Amino acid sequence: MSNRPLKAREEQKLKDEILDQLKRVYTPGTPITKPALFAGRQQFLERVRQTRGAGMNYVIQGPAGLGKTSFARQLFSGPQAFWHTASEDTDFVSIFLAMLLSIDGAVTETERTKLKKAGAAVGSDAIGTKAEFGTELNVKQVQVAAQKLDLNFVLDRVVKREKKIDSIVIDEFQRIKDTKIHTQVVEVIKGLADRGANVTVALVGVTTQGEELVRDPEYPKYLGRHVTVIRLRPMTESEALEIFQRRETFFNVAFPPEFQKKISWMSCGYPYIVHKLALQSCVAWLFRSTAQIVGTLIVPLFRKYILRQKEIQTPDLKTLSVSIERGDVISAVRMFVNEYEGNHPSATERLQGLGQTERERLLSGSVDEIETDDQYFPCYGRAKEYLKSADSTDVP
Repeated sequence: MSNRPLKAREEQKLKDEILDQLKRVYTPGTPITKPALFAGRQQFLERVRQTRGAGMNYVIQGPAGLGKTSFARQLFSGPQAFWHTASEDTDFVSIFLAMLLSIDGAVTETERTKLKKAGAAVGSDAIGTKAEFGTELNVKQVQVAAQKLDLNFVLDRVVKREKKIDSIVIDEFQRIKDTKIHTQVVEVIKGLADRGANVTVALVGVTTQGEELVRDPEYPKYLGRHVTVIRLRPMTESEALEIFQRRETFFNVAFPPEFQKKISWMSCGYPYIVHKLALQSCVAWLFRSTAQIVGTLIVPLFRKYILRQKEIQTPDLKTLSVSIERGDVISAVRMFVNEYEGNHPSATERLQGLGQTERERLLSGSVDEIETDDQYFPCYGRAKEYLKSADSTDVP
C-alpha cells in the first residue's frame, strides 16, 4: 500500500505548522506587544517616557500602518493599563463600564449588581453596547446604565481608585462617529485634570494628513495644556531595518542585507508594509523549502508510519535557519502589487500619469509630498519599480 497520501497529509500539516510560526515572526496588521520585538522608534519612545508626567493625556494619531497601536502598547502596558478597542457602536457606557467593574472597590456590590444587569453582561470583558441589544427591554437597560454611569460617577470612582489605574486607552478612536461621545471623552480628560488625578487618558486612531482625531469644539483649548498630540511619521530606513534585525536575533529568520534595504525602501517607512512583504517572502521560502524540510524528517516519518512510533515534532524556526532568497522577495512583491491593483483599479494609470518631479520624489525623495488618496500608493509605485528592475536583470 502506498504511503503517498500519508506523506502528502504530513507535508501539509508540517507546512501549516511552520506557517503558524512564521506568522508570529512577521505580523502585518497585528500590534506588537512584546518589548523585545518592538523595533524602531526606541529613542522616541524613551523620550516620551521620560517626559511623561502623572496625569498627562495623549492623542496618538496618523495614517494606518504606521504602528500607532504598537507604540501605544509599549507606552501603556501592565495590569493598571485599561484598553478599550472602539467600534462604530461604542458608547460612553461601553468604554468605562468594563474598567470600573474590573477594579476592586471602584463600585459597591449593590452598584456592581445594578450595572451588570444594566450592561447586559456579567464580568468585565463582555459588556453590552447598543449594537448588542436586540430587544426593547435591553435598550431600556442600556439607558439605565447610562444614567448610573454619568460623567461625575466615572470621575469620582476613577479618582478614588487612581492608585490602581495608570492609564485608560481607547484604541481605534476614529471608528467612533458620534461626536457626542468625543465630547464626553474630552470632558473626562478635563474632569480628571481639574481633580488633579494622576491617571492618563490616551486616544489612538487613524487620521489623514491635516486631520485631527478628536472632533469636539472644546478640544483645541486643551492641546498642550491637558493633551499632548503625538503624530507618528513613517520610519526612517534604520528604524525599518531594525524590524529585520530583531527577528533574526530572536527567531533566526534571516534576510540578506540587500533585501532588507529593498523592502525597507519599498515600505516608505510603513512598518505594516515591511511586515507584509517580509511575511510573504517567508511564505515563498516555505513553499520552496518544504520538500527539503520533509527530507530531513525521513527517519521520523519511517518511525511513525512503518514502526507506528511517536508523532513527528514540527521543527522550530531556529533549527530550520530560514534564509530568504531573491526569488522569495520577488514573489512577495508581485503578490503585493497584484493585490493592490485589484483593490485600486486605477493605480496603474495613476502611476503612469506621474510627472517627472513626482516620479523622482516617489523613487528617491519624500513620499509625503506626493498627493494621493491612499498612503500605500508610493509603496505600490516603488514595488512596481523593483519588479521592473528585477525583470530587466533576469533578461539574458
